[in-house]
Amino acid sequence: MGTSVTLVLLLLMLATYCICGIPFGLIFGDADGVDVRTKGSGNIGTTNVAREVGPKAAALTLACDVAKGFVCTFLGTWVLAFFCFGGDVSQALPMGAWSWTGACLFLAAVCGHVFSPYLRFRGGKGIAVGFGAALGISWPIALGLLVVWALCTVPSKVVSLGSVAAAVALPFLAFFLYQPSSWAFELPFVVVAVVVVWAHRQNIAKMRSGDESTFSMRTGDAPSEAVASEAVARADVSVSGTDGAPSRLQRAERAEVAEDAGVDAGERVESVERVQEAAEEAAERDASRVPAPGTGLFFGDEEAVTRHIEDETGKGE
Repeated sequence: MGTSVTLVLLLLMLATYCICGIPFGLIFGDADGVDVRTKGSGNIGTTNVAREVGPKAAALTLACDVAKGFVCTFLGTWVLAFFCFGGDVSQALPMGAWSWTGACLFLAAVCGHVFSPYLRFRGGKGIAVGFGAALGISWPIALGLLVVWALCTVPSKVVSLGSVAAAVALPFLAFFLYQPSSWAFELPFVVVAVVVVWAHRQNIAKMRSGDESTFSMRTGDAPSEAVASEAVARADVSVSGTDGAPSRLQRAERAEVAEDAGVDAGERVESVERVQEAAEEAAERDASRVPAPGTGLFFGDEEAVTRHIEDETGKGE
């Protein structure tokens, strides 16, 4: 029986890995003409899709990522029970004698999403698919993960903080909820926690430096950062009256315009018009700083400067 269980489990883990590797975030982003791998954080997960594509694509991504994890672990345990346990699915669940098999399916689901075989083994960060996979084998674990995630994310509005906290909590939830008699059940959850934390390594570095972005969602009248940057560039060109690539001075002016418009690393402009208005205001301020004719550009009164030069010349002679 042990040999047949191992063989069936390996086949199910391979199928789970391939199914959960489907990059729905990339698919729905491409449908809207956005390659999320080149926008924002470059991640294919729900958070980046929400920021760079919009709420509809984000909702579809979330639903499909959760669903693929749930379907793979839920159906996987039933298939395993059908072929190996005489139809008794409880054997593959946390309280069963073969509970580690369900945990291995959970591991395959998360690894498929994080190391997608369709994206050269790069992918998302395993949160949504992990929640769905947990639902398929243990709803108490899934509920515990959701509670931990919400307690950390809602007050801070930093999604990655809640995600890392949920990943760290995973093996503890599995242990305290089921008190496993063997580490074979606990080990896959420990590996998943390590993988998810590793996938968030850049987010962790940003949180430590205080640069991590809070959650935001692109709407129809709020362009993404890329669109906002392009709008600022166009505004600078219109102010300077030049075409082509911006000079160093123009880039500095662009930064000032963006600051006037309230644009920083964690915010987006409300509209292109707001950026253009800020550019016009900046141009007016610059114009007001230009000295009046006859007073000189830098040295004040031109006549006084001329007399000073003549005096100095006379002393030299």
